[in-house]
Amino acid sequence: MVRTTGRLVFGGSGPATEQQDDDDKLQQLTKEEGNRSKAVAELLSTEKTFVSEMTAAVLVLQQGLVPFAAAHTRFHLLVEVFLEPLRRYGAELAAEAEAAAEDRADAGKARLAVTPEDLTVIFSNVEQLLGFNRSFLADLEAAMAAGGQGAVVEVFLKAAPFMRMFSVYVNNFDRAR
Repeated sequence: MVRTTGRLVFGGSGPATEQQDDDDKLQQLTKEEGNRSKAVAELLSTEKTFVSEMTAAVLVLQQGLVPFAAAHTRFHLLVEVFLEPLRRYGAELAAEAEAAAEDRADAGKARLAVTPEDLTVIFSNVEQLLGFNRSFLADLEAAMAAGGQGAVVEVFLKAAPFMRMFSVYVNNFDRAR
């Protein structure tokens, strides 16, 4: 004899046991949904923080409100403080080197301290990652507002091909050293 939910049931099978199985499955589903909801909320929070910091860094750097050391936010630091100034510097050096080389017999053979290829190796695809993260966050926020977890799955399916950009960045790390 098995006691379930206040009833006596003989043999351990039948409607009461099936009800208990259904209750257990429902409880498990509810727990999984709760875990999914927590994971989605954490993902959304992390993306918001990431994009918010990058956006704040751009404003700070563009307006010159704080010194370099205070503008220390992830990829924007790389792009706004290092990559773009180095590109400008590299272009200036290239123009100067080319002008100087034209005056000498070794025209076209000037070696720059920082070439565009060097910058590509060092900074890889951080600019594309910034754009992706902004778009991904906007899509996540819209999905959460519109339809919750199911809509979030659609956002991931749409974004999945673009997430390969992160592997390019990570795989280029050793070359950039």
